[in-house]
Amino acid sequence: MNDNPYIPVIEKLNNEKNPNFYICGNGFIAPLDIKNLKKISNTEKKNLQRVFKMMDKDNTGKISVCNLHDILHKYNYKISKSEVERMIWEFDDNMDNCLDYDEIYFLYLRCVNDKKKQIPSDLYNIIQFFMFDYEMNGYITVEKTLQILYVRFGREKMDLEVQEIFGDKYEDESGVEKQIYLKEYLDNEKKRIRKFRLSSLTVSVRLQK
Repeated sequence: MNDNPYIPVIEKLNNEKNPNFYICGNGFIAPLDIKNLKKISNTEKKNLQRVFKMMDKDNTGKISVCNLHDILHKYNYKISKSEVERMIWEFDDNMDNCLDYDEIYFLYLRCVNDKKKQIPSDLYNIIQFFMFDYEMNGYITVEKTLQILYVRFGREKMDLEVQEIFGDKYEDESGVEKQIYLKEYLDNEKKRIRKFRLSSLTVSVRLQK
């Protein structure tokens, strides 16, 4: 696996007339700051590899629509095959209707570095949940997320991210650690993205006045 897949393509697109742009799957173009590209930690790589192996049920080295659809239903996340096809299509750089590890790795790299929240993130959020749920028991807790969030954000920002995911209370009334399942996690992430985009739009409008 190439730690920097497609980076030559990215660098080729960067020039004075067209700075900081790169190609996503199927020709989608989005901004990316190459000079300040945040690298993926070894902890994240190991978990990403584990998740890919779990999703590659047929041991083909690729994740098919059926693979992903079956796994999501196993996690009680009801989704149509057409929606799964769309998620794979968004990052299917070699157009084979599947995702290999390099494509999953670059998907993750793109989304981690997408400061403006412009890249489709449904599949990224699913993968992130699976990375948190290292015991594969269908839910995440604060404890499960800490290792990855710490290496990604550092101590101070990690606490803020935990609060964004779990809210103000990390335990229920009986003192049991709060559990979040896939659907709740994905719904919350979608709300966060909408809120971020609306906030960015509001700031942009104010600056134009």
